[in-house]
Amino acid sequence: MAKSLKSISDKKKGTNTPVQEQIPDNVEIPDEINSVIDRYSGKSEAELMQELKKVTAQQKSSGTFDRSSMLETMQKLSPMLNDEQRRKLKQITDQLL
Repeated sequence: MAKSLKSISDKKKGTNTPVQEQIPDNVEIPDEINSVIDRYSGKSEAELMQELKKVTAQQKSSGTFDRSSMLETMQKLSPMLNDEQRRKLKQITDQLL
């Protein structure tokens, strides 16, 4: 799960990485996604977790955090992950809830 967002962002610049090679050529990454990738690329896991906690805290304080939606998303993602990734996802979820 240590894949870099930068490697995905490089697809738009014509650089091939193992992650991008898995994305079909006819799939376009929307500008909004590229913007998010650019914003967070180069950040450490600790920095990303800190930002995720900050955004979650803001959502909780404003009443826009939806626990059930987050859990539903995690359940949908889980079958696509290997054991290590599932453990990491659970660890992140536990920290946010």
